[in-house]
Amino acid sequence: MNADIKAPIFGLDHPTPRIGAPWLSVLIPAYEFPLGVLRILDRLQAGGCEGVECLIGDDSRTDAVEQAVRLHALFASGAVHYRRNRPPLGAVANWNDLLVRAQGDYVLLMHHDECPEHDDFFESLLRALQRHEHPDVLLLECMLPTLAGRRLRHHVPPLLRRVLMAWSPDHLLRHNTLGAPSVVVVRRSHCQAFNPSLKWLVDVEWMVRLLRASGTRVAFAVGLAVVSLPNAETSITASLEGQIPALREMEARQIRAQWGPAPVFALLVPATRAQRLLKSVENLVWLALRALTRSAGWVWGRPLPLWLRGGR
Repeated sequence: MNADIKAPIFGLDHPTPRIGAPWLSVLIPAYEFPLGVLRILDRLQAGGCEGVECLIGDDSRTDAVEQAVRLHALFASGAVHYRRNRPPLGAVANWNDLLVRAQGDYVLLMHHDECPEHDDFFESLLRALQRHEHPDVLLLECMLPTLAGRRLRHHVPPLLRRVLMAWSPDHLLRHNTLGAPSVVVVRRSHCQAFNPSLKWLVDVEWMVRLLRASGTRVAFAVGLAVVSLPNAETSITASLEGQIPALREMEARQIRAQWGPAPVFALLVPATRAQRLLKSVENLVWLALRALTRSAGWVWGRPLPLWLRGGR
């Protein structure tokens, strides 16, 4: 990692952990998409929730999510802690509120349009943490449906992710090769808050800060994946439609001012003709890689999990 960059630390004021605290906190920021929340709760119920707490922060304006959660068996058992935010906190503030409330040794922030790939996800996650001797950050795989929706493909091939992370974690600010924040399982004592002044680069900036923090031990969980199923009606991308290019550049400049100089900023906010040319070439390489990855999913993709074939 680049030692010359001084990334700010956005601390979290955690309450004192209770006796017998869970080994994992699953944090679900919800907004008007009950099906997505129920998918996660179903996987948690199927895989066993012993030693796992689930916190839901609901920013919805309707009662749909609340009604769905309260009818789920896990809520009746006390394994799910639901909170309706009145008034709504906003996306980033809701994420940070959930991080502050978490009591587990590890935290996993999982948006409502993401879901564990298999029912044994949480059992496998605990084994992976033990096998890697409890790292500060455990990176999971990110899977997406192919264009035809019949198989799952990797967001980015696992080997390439490892190479890019070893070469420059900062490159996440340019291209998100990890995926959604739900692929990051982080030790609660190591966790930081999301930067509340960001909207578009907020998730990757958070991931880079976690990975670059002094002494961070990072491990990769092979074969353990989260499926990303973007919901066009409730996604941040949809809410920022038309603003993204300008917002990306503005936030890149803001991050550079906070962190100081680094090679990645030559691609994010090029200042010279040579840097602009380099950005264009790098973008072409990235587009070709994305096309290849999507095509490979037709051949080497994984079968859809049973819950996805059935719609939930």
